[in-house]
Amino acid sequence: NQLSFRDASSHIINKLTNMPLYAPGNVPKLILDIERNARQFKLEGKRERSYPRCLKVSKNGYPVAKRKNAIHLK
Repeated sequence: NQLSFRDASSHIINKLTNMPLYAPGNVPKLILDIERNARQFKLEGKRERSYPRCLKVSKNGYPVAKRKNAIHLK
């Protein structure tokens, strides 16, 4: 159950910016309207991958020195 943040936030911002135009008695109706419209912002489930997920090997542009044994640290 995920909501589209972009669509939901633009709807809420639109309602809040127009709120000064309405009478104070209509504010609860606007809030209920926002809650009722939340269903239209629900996203569908994610589809399954058509290929297995794997990590790409990142090539470092700099030469990497091989590690030496740290005998002197013992």
